[in-house]
Amino acid sequence: MDGFQTIRWTVDGPVAELVLHRPEALNTYDDAMRDELWAVLTAVRDDPSVQVLLVGGAGRGFSAGADLRTFGGFRSVLDARRVRQWRDPWRLFAVLPAVVVAAVHGFCLGDGLELALWADIRVAARGTVFGLPESRLGFLPGAGGSVTLPRTVGERRALEWLLGGTRLDADAAWAAGLVHRVLPAEGFWERVRAGVRRWLAAAESDPRWVKRAVRGGADLPEAAASALERRLARAAAPRRGTP
Repeated sequence: MDGFQTIRWTVDGPVAELVLHRPEALNTYDDAMRDELWAVLTAVRDDPSVQVLLVGGAGRGFSAGADLRTFGGFRSVLDARRVRQWRDPWRLFAVLPAVVVAAVHGFCLGDGLELALWADIRVAARGTVFGLPESRLGFLPGAGGSVTLPRTVGERRALEWLLGGTRLDADAAWAAGLVHRVLPAEGFWERVRAGVRRWLAAAESDPRWVKRAVRGGADLPEAAASALERRLARAAAPRRGTP
């Protein structure tokens, strides 16, 4: 899978790394990035060896959102979004078996934050700016933000942030439950990479079993979720195999 223009992509044992790579444009999301993300995420979904997908961004920020210049060739923003959704990477993030860790720094705005919200774990560099500014630009989030944000921070906060285009720093994002951890900005990417490796080395079983139990049981009644947990526990413990 060589020849990508907008991302960098490696697999090393159980860890895959995906780095958004349009640093000259603050890693804004365009049609080329959509197609390349689709290709990579399909490969991750279909690769049974990948236990963790680590996602980051090159340059000064994780992603500043959509590249609005890509809307210029369409009659409307809605037409542009219909084209983008023909190959929708966000749907793939939602169904990946691998545990997705988003390491965000600098700017995490619009589509960039929506991408991070599909991750299972979000780690932020101190000084990162978060926000969904779409409402102030005259349209709604189009990559799941109005769905994932309230499920992450609650409906009350989500409405306030979405209606007002609120921006948060990393410490406020942590206090609200938007991110799981805040780390120093210096050496941030290497700190997260090393942390993921230490966590996997210490694990006695494949972390995908835990993800499957939590995600699979989230919308089930308690009895059904408990039954799912028991089935997965029996499947995982003896073989410690692939979910």
